[in-house]
Amino acid sequence: MSKLAMDHPLQYWYVAATSKELKKAKTQAIKICGVALVLFRNSAGQPCALQDRCPHRNAPLSLGEVVTGELACPYHGWQFNGRGERTLVPGLEHSPPSSENCSVPSYACREQDGFIWVCPQPGHVPRQPPMALPNPGSAYLKISLTLDLNGSLHAALENALDVAHTSFIHRGLFRGIHERNEIRVETRAIEQGFEAEYIGEKVLPGGREPPPGVLPEHWDRFMMPSTVQVEYRAGETSHSLITGFHTPIEERQLRVYFVSYMKMPRAARLLKPMIRVFMKRVLRQDIDILARQTETILAFGGEDYQSTRMDIFGPQINRFFDHAKQHERGEVDSALPDYTARSMTMTI
Repeated sequence: MSKLAMDHPLQYWYVAATSKELKKAKTQAIKICGVALVLFRNSAGQPCALQDRCPHRNAPLSLGEVVTGELACPYHGWQFNGRGERTLVPGLEHSPPSSENCSVPSYACREQDGFIWVCPQPGHVPRQPPMALPNPGSAYLKISLTLDLNGSLHAALENALDVAHTSFIHRGLFRGIHERNEIRVETRAIEQGFEAEYIGEKVLPGGREPPPGVLPEHWDRFMMPSTVQVEYRAGETSHSLITGFHTPIEERQLRVYFVSYMKMPRAARLLKPMIRVFMKRVLRQDIDILARQTETILAFGGEDYQSTRMDIFGPQINRFFDHAKQHERGEVDSALPDYTARSMTMTI
């Protein structure tokens, strides 16, 4: 098992692919938490996930083909159903079933909200369903982005929810174009995680001014194991909600699926290409700094973080991860740690 798989919770759902990516009668090789998997659809069109290794001669099953909803190995044609059970050995079709255990480890797999979700611990089905993607309705503009980045899961999650860096890395795009502002931060527990509410914000993302007489509302959220949300609201006319699903691939490689909903006048929908470019530019800045951070960590032989009270999410995300691993080892009863609400002020 890889170092990443040892360090991160496995008994949760992670996004493996989008529904559009998993074509009928096609295989797709993926990795989640360092675990090599193959995805395919059975005869009913339901997604299935198996270990990407044939038990016969260790060929990658992802190089095979889907035959009437079953996965056929490219080496000798052994076939396996969505549960990983061997169903056919070509040349022995009329022989009695073998007593040998020649099954392939299978993984819980579910399709929801346009994503294929997989639990990377074989045979385990999480109690909680995958997090439902908010859908605020037709009045909202929807933008979806999928990005790869180099960095740890913890670093990427913290980066997505860290307001302190926005005045520097995103100066002129997100913050840093107005005077710094003192705000109050209230943190509290939510289902499967915790959130921070920022009270006293004066501008919206991109430095946009809110409607006259309206103060922006801002929330950041973390939900186990790897979901972030950033929400801004300014009265009835301005509302944005960005959800990011982070999937660890290798130890310091991730794929992030962002879905953004923005409420805006109908005429403003013509600006969708420009908004998409703006989002990509902001995210590219994050990708670049995370890559440089990773290079520095590797050069110095490991991480050495020192935090202040402004680092609201990073230390707590680590605490949630550690508690979840203790739960998986049977050391604690609850999968989530207790969370104590906090209040503080900061200048951003």
